[in-house]
Amino acid sequence: MKDLEAQLNLEIQKRQKAEQMFGGLENVLKMLAMGDSLKETLEKLIEYLESKIEGVRCSILLLDSSGQYLLRGAAPSLPKSYCDALDGFLIGPNVGSCGTAAYKNEMVIVDDIETSPLWADFKGLALSHDLKACWSTPIVNIQGKVLGTLCPYFSEPRSPSADEIQTAQFAAYLAGVAIQFKGGEVALKESETRYENLFGQLKSIMDGTSAEIGEGFVRS
Repeated sequence: MKDLEAQLNLEIQKRQKAEQMFGGLENVLKMLAMGDSLKETLEKLIEYLESKIEGVRCSILLLDSSGQYLLRGAAPSLPKSYCDALDGFLIGPNVGSCGTAAYKNEMVIVDDIETSPLWADFKGLALSHDLKACWSTPIVNIQGKVLGTLCPYFSEPRSPSADEIQTAQFAAYLAGVAIQFKGGEVALKESETRYENLFGQLKSIMDGTSAEIGEGFVRS
């Protein structure tokens, strides 16, 4: 009896967690299937993410065709002057959170921009715009190639919880789907199959069995 009760409680917790993560996601999924622009779709995805993590302001940067520079994709809540200053910067092993994440193809967590060596060349710009923490997750395609980065910013130094890491990685996964759909990287037939499989993939993400979302990250 106790085993059954424990199992029921676990299922309830899973359902509650799924509702918390997926609530408000319907519009993003509809935009993936419709003719909305990539920018509009990414902005809606950012709106979803900002509703799930308290105090976050998010940007999505896109890797250019050379694979060397990050370009502005969408950042509706960040100051335009900040986005303008960083539009088209060169990635590298010690280039802020986003440049490093794109270069290493792994999540980079900077819980205090002021003291992080990765931000030595950019911290003045960030701090002047009241940006004090940044966790950057690479956005990848089906083959694992980096397409860009998803970058949650905060106005105070802070570390992510395990749930917040999962939420950011999940949003980055959806951003990768959107970029491939809207950017024409995936052929139409393959896109349709990808979309049909998306809901099954979401379940595996919640069950912790998905290979789409990695667990490794760098903290600095």
